[in-house]
Amino acid sequence: MTDGENMENGWLGMTNNSPYPVYVKEERSSRTHQVPPGGTWDGGVDGLALPQQRRGYVFKAVTGVDVTVQADGSICTSARGLMAWAGQRLIGGWGGRAWIDTRVSKGDREWDELFTRSCT
Repeated sequence: MTDGENMENGWLGMTNNSPYPVYVKEERSSRTHQVPPGGTWDGGVDGLALPQQRRGYVFKAVTGVDVTVQADGSICTSARGLMAWAGQRLIGGWGGRAWIDTRVSKGDREWDELFTRSCT
């Protein structure tokens, strides 16, 4: 997928500036990918996990938001437009076991692999 296609779909990607690997969950999929320190993910990002820094938590990124993991493990988001900005503040951010359990209770199993990686 090209950067133009990512932008067209609202998928902006993720940059890992931390000293640890980050796991990225693809948009519209349960597949996860490890992004090494200093690496980037150019596909759609639905969520990510930083097990060395936030064990047992996943970070939800909404469509239209790119994510940068800072050296200290903090998250910096950049939204393309007001809707993405508002969406990230309303439904994005960190979630733990209770957040995952709520998704599972609604039949959403797409986050299982990422949550498992967040606990390792």
